[in-house]
Amino acid sequence: MALKFEGKILLKESELSKIVQEVFKETKLTKNINIRFISEGAIRALNKKYRKNDTPTDVLSFNYGSESDIVVAPRQVQKLKDNNETMEDAIKLTLIHGVLHSLGYDHESESDRIEMRKIERIIKKRIG
Repeated sequence: MALKFEGKILLKESELSKIVQEVFKETKLTKNINIRFISEGAIRALNKKYRKNDTPTDVLSFNYGSESDIVVAPRQVQKLKDNNETMEDAIKLTLIHGVLHSLGYDHESESDRIEMRKIERIIKKRIG
């Protein structure tokens, strides 16, 4: 599986796997992760159904014990990315974020947000 966006391959399967493995390495946690790339409409429907939020988002994680599904909407990532950030970098950071959520990390409190962002930066620097 590779992520193709607007006719260009952004991430190959090996790169997706590396991102997941680096999150596992940093957090010392593991589980089976399934990643899917979906449309804005599909992620909006999931966000409405499961989070009662009728808006599209960039990433959602669904946890089932030792397994998680992570869904990413590349078009939404493109809309939310920093202007100085490449689409490839934005997708990488979004995936890191989603995997962290699948492992139980959140950003509900300020201290949790700071911890999650710190881990995201460490992993992003490591994978390039």
